[in-house]
Amino acid sequence: LMKSRPLLHFVRGLAVAAIAASQPAVAQPSPPGRLVAVLSADMQILDPMVTAAAPSRTFGYLVWDTLFALDTNGAVHPQMVDRGTRSADGLTWTFHLRDGLTFSDSSPGTAEDCIASLQRWMALDTAMGRRLAAATARLVAIDDRSFAVHLKAPFELLLDALAQPLGPLPVIMPTSLIKADGLKPVSTAIGSGPFTFRRSTWIHGAQLQIDRTPAYRPRP
Repeated sequence: LMKSRPLLHFVRGLAVAAIAASQPAVAQPSPPGRLVAVLSADMQILDPMVTAAAPSRTFGYLVWDTLFALDTNGAVHPQMVDRGTRSADGLTWTFHLRDGLTFSDSSPGTAEDCIASLQRWMALDTAMGRRLAAATARLVAIDDRSFAVHLKAPFELLLDALAQPLGPLPVIMPTSLIKADGLKPVSTAIGSGPFTFRRSTWIHGAQLQIDRTPAYRPRP
């Protein structure tokens, strides 16, 4: 036991250092209306669907939006979705999107974008996405703001899957971006989230700028 104590102290020291290093340090002073922070790691990949890396995940939540999200107690709530219904047999979920959803390129967020994004995510996420894909018969657009998920068998984790905060994120991307890049990491970040990525100012390891999206409409 006595011999193991130095190792124990060393391991605890590493843990404390790792926790401290994971906290972003705010650079002072910041200009009015601007927050400048030093992150714990550089973001290498823009696409939060193809990696579970924390910097890409954080970036993904800033730039993109999800159909559902978790609150601080881990409960699932609609995010881009306004309301949803489930058939009595549990085989059909119908989702209606909120009004005013737009991407940072000013294009509207539609049911087609949701379907294309979910299909891409199910192909990329080897855990929950693959499980949902195995349970899904088809995704069908009803109109521009509504779509249905038809299942082969009831899948009780459907909403949890659409709100998962870890692993590849089921963010909603424009169909045009998905068609351009397929399953490869997307080459640009066009999202419907609260911030817009300024790629022209991005310098790997030195600078990453996001601006508040004026047209973003959060839930009440």
